[in-house]
Amino acid sequence: MRHVCFLAPYVYPYFDDSVRSPLGGAERQQVLLARELARAGYQVSFIVADFGQPPRTEWEGFECRTSFTAGSSLPSVLRIPLKYLRLLREVYRRRGALFYVRGNLPLAILLCVVRPVFPLRYVYAITSDSDVLPDWPHPRLINRLFRRALRVADGLLAQTIRQQSLLEAQSGRLAPLARNLIQPALSESDFLPYEQRDGLLWVGRLERVYKKPLEFVELARRLPEQRFLMVGQAMAGDPSGAEVEQAVGQLPNLSYRDHVAPDEIRELYRRARALVCTSATEGFPNTFLEAWSVGTPVISRVDPDGLIQRYGAGVYCNDLDELIAAAQGLEQGYRETTLACLALIEQEFGPEQTLGPVVRMVAQLA
Repeated sequence: MRHVCFLAPYVYPYFDDSVRSPLGGAERQQVLLARELARAGYQVSFIVADFGQPPRTEWEGFECRTSFTAGSSLPSVLRIPLKYLRLLREVYRRRGALFYVRGNLPLAILLCVVRPVFPLRYVYAITSDSDVLPDWPHPRLINRLFRRALRVADGLLAQTIRQQSLLEAQSGRLAPLARNLIQPALSESDFLPYEQRDGLLWVGRLERVYKKPLEFVELARRLPEQRFLMVGQAMAGDPSGAEVEQAVGQLPNLSYRDHVAPDEIRELYRRARALVCTSATEGFPNTFLEAWSVGTPVISRVDPDGLIQRYGAGVYCNDLDELIAAAQGLEQGYRETTLACLALIEQEFGPEQTLGPVVRMVAQLA
């Protein structure tokens, strides 16, 4: 049986809700893809970090093998070499599989570097636009290694048309456009009207530089008549978490939850009047799809491939003042906006646009 192995250290908490660790769109997308590949008859496994679980576990029929210890307290001079040695041990054991890496630069470099030592094949799926920007903000050596990892990858996948163009300019390679997978959208009759919804929602990592959660806090401060809910966990060493918790104590209209189970979050999207995205850069946020699939518009500082503006599935904003104006004007034409969300999902995120390109690539390489 053809074997696809997801090199996804931080996906394990998605399977085991007793493990409290940040989860992002990349982890969700890998689980959704794994399920589809298993339905198509592939053997699917995961290499994950050690969160205290046994060395081998099985979830939904997927074998999960542990590698390095998540949250290790060892000094970095020991922790980092041990991390990659333990990852390499598991990669070597599954070297006959096709490896899938999503939006993880160090893992792509690792696979690239060891290819001369033992043959392996890997697919790299681009997530953030920063992966393929010419002014990529990393040390020169890391930059060169990652560019090489992109050039020698057996397969590359892009989330957006913009990423395809940037990748071709940076590496000379063409990557198929594979839109993000998504749960089936609710029917139009299940969409809640504006008056039955409550407040604005922000979902993501509390990370200052790219996600900019404090801009959502400022939005709550400037619009005291509206309710705001933030969902996400703080990144290690980032002060945003403490600042958000402090703001919650000061602003009666702002609430915060550090963890929501994957099977509960959809109802939060469904009941929100809009999802707000304050990020400086993204690829294609999974949060947008979660919101649109339940008829919730997106108010955002980014607009991947211009889809928000093209379909009218929310409002694209250039600055905080425009975010405020969009939040204040949500009620007008709200029904039409929710229907635009459904049209966008149906026309841009069908099986042929999402699963089709990945399945064809895996069939050629696995």
